[in-house]
Amino acid sequence: MLRYLFKIEKAIKNGEYPNTKSLNELLRTDFSRSTISRYIDILREEYDAPIEFDFQKNVYYYTDSTFSLDHVILREGEL
Repeated sequence: MLRYLFKIEKAIKNGEYPNTKSLNELLRTDFSRSTISRYIDILREEYDAPIEFDFQKNVYYYTDSTFSLDHVILREGEL
């Protein structure tokens, strides 16, 4: 799971403006929209990632471009 979170975060951080389809391609999965949404929710709720969804463009993006998971300290049991 952590591997998926880092890949999703990297795509958003790099300004790729991913959506469910592009994230499935990146992750080499066939996750449903709700599964991708759960990963996004984990990033938001557990790691305070400032992720928003643009409904007009159908993409995820950061509202704070300085955020990075690289600066998040992992808790015991997360590896």
